[in-house]
Formats: sequence, C-alpha cells, structure tokens
Amino acid sequence: MAVTDFSPNIHSKLDPQFADEVANALRRIRKALKDIEDGGVASTYAPATAKYLLQVAHADLASAQAMGALATGITRNTTTTGVQSSSELSGDVTTSGSNATTLATVNANVGTFGSATAVAQVTANAKGLITAAANVTVTPAVGSITGLGTGVATWLATPSSANLASAVTDETGTGALVFANSPVFTTPNIGSATGSISGNAATVTTNANLTGPVTSAGNATTITPAAVTLAMMANLAQDQFVGRVTASTGVPETATITAAARTVLDDASVSAMVDTLGGASATGTGGLVRATSPTIVTPTIAAAGWTNANHTHAGATTGGTLANAVGLPLATGVTGILPVANGGTGAASETAYAVLCGGTTSTNPLQSVASVGSAGQVLMSNGAGALPTFQGSRRWTLQWDAPAVDMTDTAFAVHSIVTTTLRPCIAFDQTTDESIVLSGVVPSEFVDSTKLRVRLIYCASTTTAADDVRFDVVTEFRTPGAGEAMNADNYDATPDSVTGTFSTTAYAAMEATVTLTPATTPAAGDAFRIKVTRDANHATDDSLAQDCLVVGFELYEVI
Repeated sequence: MAVTDFSPNIHSKLDPQFADEVANALRRIRKALKDIEDGGVASTYAPATAKYLLQVAHADLASAQAMGALATGITRNTTTTGVQSSSELSGDVTTSGSNATTLATVNANVGTFGSATAVAQVTANAKGLITAAANVTVTPAVGSITGLGTGVATWLATPSSANLASAVTDETGTGALVFANSPVFTTPNIGSATGSISGNAATVTTNANLTGPVTSAGNATTITPAAVTLAMMANLAQDQFVGRVTASTGVPETATITAAARTVLDDASVSAMVDTLGGASATGTGGLVRATSPTIVTPTIAAAGWTNANHTHAGATTGGTLANAVGLPLATGVTGILPVANGGTGAASETAYAVLCGGTTSTNPLQSVASVGSAGQVLMSNGAGALPTFQGSRRWTLQWDAPAVDMTDTAFAVHSIVTTTLRPCIAFDQTTDESIVLSGVVPSEFVDSTKLRVRLIYCASTTTAADDVRFDVVTEFRTPGAGEAMNADNYDATPDSVTGTFSTTAYAAMEATVTLTPATTPAAGDAFRIKVTRDANHATDDSLAQDCLVVGFELYEVI
C-alpha cells in the first residue's frame, strides 16, 4: 500500500496560522500508515496482525474477522478472546433466518376448555407455561351439596325405601315403596273408608283387623298359637283322653283309659309302675329286665346261690364253677396277661421269629433270644444265667496258647499276667508296634477262604470301658511242591483289622475276631503263617495306655 505525503501542500491550502499543525498531524498519520505497511510496530498504532472486526474481509488485515462471513443470526461474543459468532435462538423462544421469533409448543392439546358440565384442568411449569390442558367433568359428591333436608342426601346416594322414609316427614306405615302394579300389602289398616278392586265386580269393605286369640289380615283370620286352652275344648267324659286310636293321621279322637292305666301313669317311678302292674317289690336300679338277652350290670347273687344247666353258683362268697360250658373265649373271657403258672407266656409280646426261652425263674415270663441270627448259624449255649446266642458253626479250628508262638521281636517276651496266677500271656507294648507269628498247616477240612477267622482272647489292667486296642492281621500261604521259596516273606500287603474293647473290670477276659481276606487263596495242606500286630500308634483305634495281654489265639473256618 503506497503512502502519499500531502504535508508540502498544506501551506498553500490552509490558513498559515494552522498550516504547521495540520502538516505535523498529516506527517504523523503518514508515518503510522508507513509502519503498518512495513509490518512494523509503533507504540501508538495497532499492527497489521492485530484482531479487527470488519464488515468484509481485507487482504492487508489477515487477522481481522469479517462480519459478512458469519451466518444469519444474532452476533454474540462466545469466548474471552472477543471472537464473534452468530446463532439463532433456541429453547422456549426460537428464531428463523429473518430473526422472526417463535414460541415453543409445550402443550399439544389445543382448543376451547370448560363447559356447562366440565371445568378446564391445566398444568403449568415453573416458567408459567401451560404444559397440559383437559376438560374434567364435574361430578360433585352428594354429601357436598348443601341446603338439602334431613336424610335427602342419604336417599340420593342410596335410594332405598328405608332411606326415602327417613327423608320424608309425613309418611305412614313401614316397609318398601309401593308402585301401581301388583303391590303386596302387609296388614294394612284401611280404616272406615271403602276401596274398590279394579277389574273385579265385587266391592270389598274392610274394617279394622281382629286382635286377641283370633287375628285377621284383611279377610283372612288366624288362631294365635296356644290360644286354644282346655277350657275352650268341649267337655270330655270320664276315663277319656284325646288322641288317635289308629296309626293313621287325621282328626284327634277320644279313647277310653282304664283306672289301672291311670294309676300306672300317675306312678312317679318304674319301680312303682311294676308294683301297680302286679309285680313284687323291685330291687336294683335301671331298666326292666326281659327274658331274652338281658344285660345285667353288677348283680348281687343271694347267699343261697343258683343253678342252671351250665353253671352252678354256690353262694355270694364262694363263687361258682363252670360245668358243661360250651367255651371260654380267651380274647374276651380273660383279662390281662396269662401267667406262666396258668399255661401262658407271662409276656404281652415277643420278638418276631425269635426263639423263646424260659424265664429267669420257673414262673417268670418267657424270654426271647435277642437276635434271630443269620443263615447258617447255630444256637449255642452261653451257660447258666445267660440266654443262648446264634453263632457261626466252626468247620475246623486251630488254637494256640500264649507261649506257642514264633517271636519276631527279641524284646518281645512271654510274660505272666500277675506273679501269683502264673498265667502265661503275650504282652503287646503300649507305644511300639509289636507282632507275633502263628504257623501251621491248613487242615484237610478246609473249604472256603472267605470264611476264615482269627479270634484273640486278651485283657489289661484298665478299668475304663472307653479304652480300645487295634490288631492288624496278615497271612502267608505256601503250597508244598509248587516251587515257592520258604526263605522269603510273602505276607499280604493290606492287613485285616479289628478294634477290641474293654470293660470296667481290670483283667476281664475280652475277645476280638478278625475276618480274614487272604490275597493268596489257600488250599488244604498249605503251610501258613499268620502275623498278628498291635497297632499301638493308631490315631483313633488304640487308646489303651498300657500293655495289652493276649492269652490265646484261634484260627477257624465257619460253615
């Protein structure tokens, strides 16, 4: 942009008095414009890069904002930088391109509200704008209406005959409201007036209703219940009563009653009636006794007694004896439990399928064996003073006393239970697992390896029934001629076990039986070894805190 200096021509155009001042001003303007043109910065002039608002864009002011470039609308400052923008109004009031404003629609239900039977119901928001409008029919509650007579509001709300009668003040009579067609009147009092019945040739005249023993309702009369007394009845002849002499129904009749019958009816008790009818003086109480199947309750037999074909009763105190009795039912003829002395069991019930044994004495009730046993077991005596029990019968048995054992522990020795009895025993330690080995030959009677048992008889000095002891048993069988080496062990890997218990009596003999399940199936004639070990360190099944004394061992096969 070229800047022209007009200051030399100022003197020829202006009054000399002001020429110098105007020239200086023009020079300052020229210098400012020159600085802008050159991109320089003066302390009193804005640079070309400064922000400007222009009507239209100009190439020399690149940083200027042209108002003509803004969209149609209202100009506003939207940031702190002063940059202008344009937009249209929104919300409740909106604008178009021509800046015409429009109110937003907040209620789509438009029209006229309110009528003779409805009122306008409107909803306004916080800005005072009506957001909803509707017609609501006015249905005021009857109770809200004032100025009505007493009971009228109640009748309007519930229009019953009773409420209508309460609402009016000059009604007569009671009951329901009467309409023209076929009304039903109950005991109306027409008075002295006459009324004609439409459609009927007759004219009915009705006076006041009858009262007393005979009443009337209209022309219908009724005899009041209990109004007819004996005094109103016709006189009856002597020894006559009113009733029916036949079984049919009908008009009451008179019948003749005898003097004796009158006396019986006058008697106050059955006993007096019996006497009146010619019987002897009555004894006892209750009903009359007849010949066929009478039931006599607690009769007293006279001292002389009585006799009939089947029974002789000697007297009141000596009782009687049945003779020629056809039977005595035990279910009803005998009460209580039939004792042993009279041929009974002395017991009310017995165990199903159990064996009956004698009582604890010769006359005490019979006893049932506690268990019915299992198939193949036999009933074995347990000696005097005890009931027998079912036990497995032994096909064969081998027994060892305490000393007749192979000791596998040099520290494990044969002991005596107490020094005074000199009864030998094997003392199993209370803390260290110790074993003994029983050896022998399988008998020729052997049949089934699943029925082999080992029984141990043992004791201890404990007096605590809660103590127990754990025994583990393993077996080894060698068949002669089968090439099996005898210099090496071949015991079962998994032992068969049993937990033995104790009583509260010190050194009481106890027994425990182990069912063997040998890994090698034995045969008759095999050499065998049975290793019995006390598992003294077992976590739960060996609580005996002392030596366990075993006095005998038995190997057997059950049937």
